[in-house]
Amino acid sequence: MLACRRDDIRAIAVGGAVIYFDEAECIGSSAAWITIGEMETNSGRVAYRDFFRDRAGCANNSMPANPDTCIAYDGCDDPTPVTFCSHPAGHVWPDFASAAMWTFFSQFVRAP
Repeated sequence: MLACRRDDIRAIAVGGAVIYFDEAECIGSSAAWITIGEMETNSGRVAYRDFFRDRAGCANNSMPANPDTCIAYDGCDDPTPVTFCSHPAGHVWPDFASAAMWTFFSQFVRAP
């Protein structure tokens, strides 16, 4: 929601979310790290992933990312990469997620 309603959010990490905001009212575009469990994959969760992918100007194609259950979408606008990670469970934060999310966020941290 914050990544949509505000234009000063640099990056987000989300697990199994759905769109519960008016897409037409979005003013921001942020980098996104998104994970969805294979047991919770449904049209709402896929639409959420695709919304942020499309908003960031990414192509539908992708390349493998780390960990190996993740993909990085090609062609995203430079400041807004999008990574998607699947996992075999349902609506849980997978074991690999915290480290993978931090790796994703680390690319936006600038040394003083």
